Amino acid sequence: MRYPSRLYGSIFVILLLGLPVLAAESEEASEKETQHLDWNRPVLCVMGPQGKLIRIQCSGDSPAGRSCLVAPNERAGGGELRRVAGCNGERRQYYMMLQSMGYKMIPAIAEAPPGWYRDEKGRVFQVTFDLFKRYYLGIQWSPAFDLSPRAAKLDRVRFDMGFVVSWLAPEHRNRHSLRALEGFVVVDDLEIKGRLFAYDLSHASTTPLLRITTFFGKPMRHDLFMDIGCGLELADLHVHPHRSRDLIELEFAEFHVAWDVWQSADLYNHIRLKTGVGIGGMWELGDNSKETYILTPNVAIESKFGLDRDGFHYLLGDLYWVMPVLLNQQAGVTKSRAGLTAAYEMVFLAINDQPLSLRLEAGLDYRDDLPLGTPKWEATVLAGIRFSFWAPARLHEDLPQMFLR
Repeated sequence: MRYPSRLYGSIFVILLLGLPVLAAESEEASEKETQHLDWNRPVLCVMGPQGKLIRIQCSGDSPAGRSCLVAPNERAGGGELRRVAGCNGERRQYYMMLQSMGYKMIPAIAEAPPGWYRDEKGRVFQVTFDLFKRYYLGIQWSPAFDLSPRAAKLDRVRFDMGFVVSWLAPEHRNRHSLRALEGFVVVDDLEIKGRLFAYDLSHASTTPLLRITTFFGKPMRHDLFMDIGCGLELADLHVHPHRSRDLIELEFAEFHVAWDVWQSADLYNHIRLKTGVGIGGMWELGDNSKETYILTPNVAIESKFGLDRDGFHYLLGDLYWVMPVLLNQQAGVTKSRAGLTAAYEMVFLAINDQPLSLRLEAGLDYRDDLPLGTPKWEATVLAGIRFSFWAPARLHEDLPQMFLR
């Protein structure tokens, strides 16, 4: 059966005219969505008309604009509300007094702390995450590729763990970052890498290093800040680098200074230029055992970004160069190490308010200080998941306002 083209035209016109109506209805429905009490405003607990304790927040000074948000003080079906602000009093006649004064009572949902959400049943769950504060466990597929000679190892699985925490000290305009017991094990070639402890300090200066004034049109001043920080790493262990069977290396300690070329207002994100020096050793096992102590001056460019305000997307990058200086074997001889890594991590699920994230990573590493027969170039990729514990809500903190000279 064939339909005339005029019928198709009529259907198209009806749909075209109906779309604005549907959009308006959708917008009206969203406006009617149940409101939530404000976490940042005082909450009153009063006895409601049905003899149960309720939570209210009122606003409006004029009789025409007086209203109160009214939320139950228990979950649907009974049970205490979790993560609510403290109540101010338990006044019994207050509800009826507000009604007599002309306040409109609007059904609402109880408040939830920043980074958390409460649904219509009164259940609360975390909806933002700070992955720079957590303990994590991960499992990833991590193949490795030798570039010269060309070879690939595809059946590698990596297990990693670590503890990281970062906090802002606004009064001193500093951010402190700690990493501890961090590392990974790769099977089946048993590569191990770990670090006992690392600390970094970031600082936001209040006095510009250079004040540049331009006179192209209206005079304008441009301030260049030198935001200097520092850091320390202890006990950095690497077993079987580039899958060398009989090599263990340990950096006892490393100290560096850093210039934050760019950093966000809360010092959470940054692009950082680092330079430092470390001291360590390399041990070749087997029949031709040998130990070599080395000094490791280094430079690096490091970047760290939380890409969204809710803490679901993260991007990390690191470009580094190290010049090992031999101290005992062939004393004074220098070698080279260089590398580039980039990683992306995305939270896609939470179990009991503990985030589960997808992690993708790629790296390229060059070393000419390894034993003969070990490939100088190694490329790695990584894809897997991390389960994070105790990651708090992503909070946005502000530094005190600067008064520039």
